[in-house]
Parts: sequence; structure tokens; C-alpha cells
Amino acid sequence: MLQFLLRRILAVLPVLFVVSLVVFLILRLAPGDPAAVIAGNSATNEDIAKIQVQLGLDRSIPVQYGIWMSNVFQGDLGFSYYLNKPVTELHCATRRAYTVLGFWHRHFGHLDCCTAGHAGCLAHGRLA
Repeated sequence: MLQFLLRRILAVLPVLFVVSLVVFLILRLAPGDPAAVIAGNSATNEDIAKIQVQLGLDRSIPVQYGIWMSNVFQGDLGFSYYLNKPVTELHCATRRAYTVLGFWHRHFGHLDCCTAGHAGCLAHGRLA
């Protein structure tokens, strides 16, 4: 059993790596400059360059990915400039609601399936 779990865990690692790489590349290669959006319409080129250096956008894509993964492993999911809060704080604030929703879905969501299955058994051969 332990060997099975180890094989499964080792099989998941490449998948997690590829998913993280795809997410990172989608975020980084999207059109537009994040520094220009953060700086606003009245920003000068110097302001935009300063924000790019501050965010590390002046570095190469592989270096940015390494820094991003390092931060993720340390629990730093970044900062939401839209809500002006750390993403980890936003995630923790909604975790309770999602836990309760998951609990109720897990324990009562199967009732729909059981009802539909029972109705299907009763109508077997009559519905086309």
C-alpha cells in the first residue's frame, strides 16, 4: 500500500509542474503590460519602468517562474492589486464558506443522483 501511494505521489508531481507552468505562462504572456495597468493612464515611462523592476518583470521568463514557484512554496500567493490585499488573506477569508459548501454538497448532493437513478429504474423500457 505504501508503495502504491508513493507511485501515485510521484506520478502527480510532473502534472503539478506542467499545470503550474501553463498557468504561469498564461499570466505572463497575456497581452498588455501589468506595470502599465498598475501605474495608470497618467504614468510616465519612468514610473512604469520602476514598477517593472519592483515586480521583477524586467527579468527573463524562466527567472520569473523560479521566483514565483519559490514564493508559492513559501505560502506567498502574491498580491491582488484589484482588491488591494494579499491573495493568501483573501483565500483564508473564504475558506470557511467553501468548506461548509463542500460538506453539504458531499453529504446531500447524492440525493439528486439517487432520486434520478430510482426514477430511471422505475421507467426502464418506457422512456425512449
